[in-house]
Amino acid sequence: MEASLKAADEFVRLFSLNEKTVRRYAMSLLADWSAVDDVMQNASIAMLRKFDEYDPAQPFAGWACRFAYYEVLEWRRRAAKRRCFSLSTIELLADRPAEFPREAESRLNSLRQCMAKLSEPDVELIKLRYATSRSVREVASTMGVTAKNLYKKLARIRRNLLACIENTATREEAAG
Repeated sequence: MEASLKAADEFVRLFSLNEKTVRRYAMSLLADWSAVDDVMQNASIAMLRKFDEYDPAQPFAGWACRFAYYEVLEWRRRAAKRRCFSLSTIELLADRPAEFPREAESRLNSLRQCMAKLSEPDVELIKLRYATSRSVREVASTMGVTAKNLYKKLARIRRNLLACIENTATREEAAG
């Protein structure tokens, strides 16, 4: 009994240290906050159940990301009717887990900086669309605009954010 408690304590310690990395990895494969929450919950349960198979000589984050990967595939099977990344895209992204945390952290910081440069209405629109996982039609209805106009506005905001993120990354690379 004591050995299983020590193992559970070690799992909780390692999971707590690496949860953000695994969550970012799952987010890179799904791009849907609510789906990532489901994936993380299921992956953490599976990790705990199989923690006795974990090799402490290997990085925990890499081991945990494999569980997240399989949970993403399972989520995709259940949500096949919804639009999401193709299986080939997920596999391509999954082959880069070692690079992902460093790149993701840099891009996330760039995104935060670029979001701060947006106008308040644009920030609110982004939050309304993506933080709540509402469809464009739902958001358009709430705002009293057509879905077509909202798609155009969101596309403009995304283009501006992408350009800002790329410029920020270029400046960071040049700075060293």
